[in-house]
Amino acid sequence: MTKGIFLLAQNNESTNYVRQACLCAVSIKKTNPNTSVTLATNDFVPAKYKKYFDYIIEIPGDDLATNEAWKISNRVKIYDLSPYDETIVLDTDTIVVSDISSWWKELETYDLYF
Repeated sequence: MTKGIFLLAQNNESTNYVRQACLCAVSIKKTNPNTSVTLATNDFVPAKYKKYFDYIIEIPGDDLATNEAWKISNRVKIYDLSPYDETIVLDTDTIVVSDISSWWKELETYDLYF
């Protein structure tokens, strides 16, 4: 059973969500070093950021957020994109400051939890 954290990042004119996702991934790797982190984006990911992600996936198909300033419409694709059997989706502006491994035990009784 594979488990991992999934981040979706699409930049807009004012916010670099890929950079936010990198900072989130750094915080996850620092506090939970054995946790896999996946980034889904259709934006450029600088080489210096790539080492913090176990997987980087291009968002496939039509961009459902083309005309949005706050690009969240492609979140509907996460379920199909995740490489994990169990996935925790975090917003890119999340900073993980402690061990979150207990979340997996807490969430195992749910099929879907918001």
